[in-house]
Amino acid sequence: MAGKNLAELTIEAGMEPTPENAAEVVFDILKGGGATAVYHAIGPEDVDRIMQHPATAIGSDGPVGIFGEGAPHPRQYGTFARVLGHYVRERGIISLEDAVRKMSSQTARRLGIQDRGMLTEGYYADIAVFDADEIIDKATFEDPHQYAVGMKFVLVNGQVVVADGQHTGRRPGKIIYGPGYTGN
Repeated sequence: MAGKNLAELTIEAGMEPTPENAAEVVFDILKGGGATAVYHAIGPEDVDRIMQHPATAIGSDGPVGIFGEGAPHPRQYGTFARVLGHYVRERGIISLEDAVRKMSSQTARRLGIQDRGMLTEGYYADIAVFDADEIIDKATFEDPHQYAVGMKFVLVNGQVVVADGQHTGRRPGKIIYGPGYTGN
């Protein structure tokens, strides 16, 4: 099913691509164990308005995938680069400072995560250094397995994991549980 839309899957199931038949295909997919999907549910004007709202924190709910496998949403490879390159630099929807705040301290506060999200004494050194004139996502719906460009250095827990745009092989990160985590 990877890379196909619901109309294509309905036709492959031997049915006319109507909403009713598409619903039957969805039920069959669910009965078979489910699947992930990319939804095109909101327009660019909605995204602009949401991005500008003072309460908006920017993050990614995308899974950790395997490069080259499946047909993930392109933001799996470039959520933050998309914001910085497209919405900040190219379109001026929000300022660079506001975008960085929404991606770091505002997100940490919203999720109830302590000791992260700011460059301050006593906090973990999670730092991203990027070229504001270069950073952009490259992944598309047609070719989603493309890394973003313009990220120069990334530090996780004070250790360099990306140097000059290349992964160092270090993996000092850890799962951070928010206040709602119950261990289940």
